[in-house]
Amino acid sequence: HTCVGLKLESAGERRRHFTDFHLASFWEWSTFPDYLHCLVTMVMIISAATYTFLDSPAYVEAIGTLSLCTEATLAVPQFMRNYQTRSTEGMSVQMVMLWFLGDSGKTLYFLLR
Repeated sequence: HTCVGLKLESAGERRRHFTDFHLASFWEWSTFPDYLHCLVTMVMIISAATYTFLDSPAYVEAIGTLSLCTEATLAVPQFMRNYQTRSTEGMSVQMVMLWFLGDSGKTLYFLLR
């Protein structure tokens, strides 16, 4: 399974690419390499910013907060899909158990810290 769904093109439908920089069709690119280009670009930008501002406590706190908020909302798309379909069919029990184990470890770390 891939985590990115690609729409199949209809006849005459315009191909969309990451380099189009069109906000209305952001994340609706036609090919998987466009998603990879976006990922590599974002990693490069964030890496350069981190290297530049590593000595800034405000930057480090902002990155930590952004990371925590992103990780905390990872389940939202799955939750919405399950709610809309009224089913958990296709969800891996192993994934849920590892998810629970990982979050339990993080919670324990924060409590003991």
